[in-house]
Amino acid sequence: MQARSIPNILTVLRLMSCPIFMVLAQQGPEWMRWAAWAVLVVSLTTDVVDGALARKYQWVSKIGVYLDPAVDKIVLLSAFYQIMYWNWLPLWVPIVLMVRELLVNAIRSGGAMEGRLVPANWMGKSKALAMSLTVGTGYFVNGLRGHTHVNMSDPWIIVVQWMSYGTTALSVFFGFTFIYKLRGIFLDSLPPSPSEK
Repeated sequence: MQARSIPNILTVLRLMSCPIFMVLAQQGPEWMRWAAWAVLVVSLTTDVVDGALARKYQWVSKIGVYLDPAVDKIVLLSAFYQIMYWNWLPLWVPIVLMVRELLVNAIRSGGAMEGRLVPANWMGKSKALAMSLTVGTGYFVNGLRGHTHVNMSDPWIIVVQWMSYGTTALSVFFGFTFIYKLRGIFLDSLPPSPSEK
């Protein structure tokens, strides 16, 4: 194994952790719920580690550029959907987050088709941090309380809900800001086709 492959290996492990923490979180025994939280935290931490290694040692690859952000979204959105499945959140929260990610990715793809690389910026990183803290808190509360027969007036549940609403609002705001700044990618006129010349 080459050292420069480490970031991509961490990304693949992060993807493989997704069904693990989701299955563990659904179980009744308390230790399994805490194990789910631990796996999720380790998974989210690997995102920081592989990015730091790639930047420090220039271990950047084409597959990593595309795979890393896609896996991040799969992990975070899966965790949000599971929290919604516990009836702690309304369905619109993960849907809005997913639509936001699809729109931003569409802009990035459009830029890539025109040879314009659109790297992650502080807004995207702040959004990812907010999402990570929210799902981490949600799984922590699941470790404490479990997700069955939970009193929805529990202060911990309310904290998770308001963190989710705040994260969603932040994601939408940053998403619209991102789209506005790069509006030229989808507002520029296409070159005339040969039949129109």
